[in-house]
Amino acid sequence: MLRRFCVTFAVALVCDVAIGLVSGQTATLIFFPLWIALVIGWPYLSHKLGFDLPKVPTPRPPAPKRPLGVRFLRGIGKLALALFILLIVPGLPLSFSFYRAESTRRTLHVGMTEAEVLHSVKGWDSMWVVSRASGSDPAMRESLAVGFGPSGKGDYSIDNGKPEGRHLSESETLALLNEKLQGSDRWSFYYSYSTLTQMVYFSIAFGPDGHVTAIRPTAHSD
Repeated sequence: MLRRFCVTFAVALVCDVAIGLVSGQTATLIFFPLWIALVIGWPYLSHKLGFDLPKVPTPRPPAPKRPLGVRFLRGIGKLALALFILLIVPGLPLSFSFYRAESTRRTLHVGMTEAEVLHSVKGWDSMWVVSRASGSDPAMRESLAVGFGPSGKGDYSIDNGKPEGRHLSESETLALLNEKLQGSDRWSFYYSYSTLTQMVYFSIAFGPDGHVTAIRPTAHSD
């Protein structure tokens, strides 16, 4: 049973990473259901596909009782495995989202244009654009200008009051941003990568000339 848990976990993780390259949100949602389904369905799948884990050897005469120290170490090992499953495994989706966000953030640099940022940053689950009107108090908080969600087709989706939303190309998105950000002297792009319970995000600040002035560190919501 322990071998089945380990092998199915590895298979589910590989599948989840592959799916995450296409849709990070989908990968986050299906990892644990996929793992549980593989654990439960392994006997059926192995029978149908003609493979299985190595068979357990036939029973042998009882081995001499192991020394106390060996039994203690085996108990520690089992406890460590249990703690790994309980403490580390649930944090894997968050770690994977951090990896996706940080890998993308490292491709950016100060001085990039909006068009270059839109072309470079991919794989996010949602994007918000916040801005502050020209001449306003610098201490005033930025307000939401527009929000986007990925359509899964290489373009952007925006809520237009319909269930299917509205899909925009990069050029259409850039034109919409220019429209929404008129009269603003500062604005930021927030990119988020979601897990089941948390959200990883980073933001990019732009100046009045439309070029990146700062790339803020990756963080996550509690």
